[in-house]
Amino acid sequence: MGTQCYPQASDVVVSFSGGSGSGATAVGVLEPTRSCIYNVSTTTAPKCNNKLSSANGYSPVDQKSSVTFNDVGNKSAYGTLYVRSADDKTPSSFLVDYPGYDTSGYSAATFSSTLTIYVSPGSTTAWPVHGGLQDCNNIFVTATTGYRLRSITLTSGGSGYTSAPTVSIIGGTGNLSGGSSNPTATAMVGFPVSSVTVTSGGNHYTSAPTVSFTGGGGGCGVCTSATATASVVPTSTWVYPVDHVNVTAGGSGYTSPPTVSFSGGGGSGAAAIASISAVP
Repeated sequence: MGTQCYPQASDVVVSFSGGSGSGATAVGVLEPTRSCIYNVSTTTAPKCNNKLSSANGYSPVDQKSSVTFNDVGNKSAYGTLYVRSADDKTPSSFLVDYPGYDTSGYSAATFSSTLTIYVSPGSTTAWPVHGGLQDCNNIFVTATTGYRLRSITLTSGGSGYTSAPTVSIIGGTGNLSGGSSNPTATAMVGFPVSSVTVTSGGNHYTSAPTVSFTGGGGGCGVCTSATATASVVPTSTWVYPVDHVNVTAGGSGYTSPPTVSFSGGGGSGAAAIASISAVP
């Protein structure tokens, strides 16, 4: 579900486009445990030991990318440290490029740490050394942790969709150009039951049996079940088969025809098949 980090579920923004319909909505469900870096704050003191200047090999100047936490976690998160241009040494901000993932190391709401240079997940190297000191291993930052997205829950199926819309999930922390990625999801369009065709009337029904629908992909959180009524036809002998079924409500969310079953009415053997279709 992507690598973005969220402080709360309301920061997950889900939208639907295309499919010729409208009104579909969904909300994000976060993992139960903090596991990623949402925000990092800096202080103006102490300053870095050395300048992040062109003379010391920094380009662009006044910043260093691929910086991670030296004291806490599995060193999977990284970002860019910025310093003030006035002196090339005073920390000004920290941009989280990749929030990382560590359900134990990043489980506290906040933590403080010095910084080191990220190489690969779990692997680091020291800051460049000038004047006998590493350039910026002496400063402390405070990290605020958050949650990964676990799933999304459909809250409204909308209406008028004749094909699957495109789902977009945005929000949270993570630089898409710095290695992080938004979650992705695929929508599936469901339709109502449009008709029921009796394939076998059965016999000995003394009253109309109850019609039930099962399967077919119906029953999602915002979908509704189809309903129908059966009619029996008296004959010259005591057969009384089911003659036809009238769909009283097509329901919604069926991705394939549901199974039709009959119960009660004193008889047996009736069978039918359902059809689904898009709403015009």
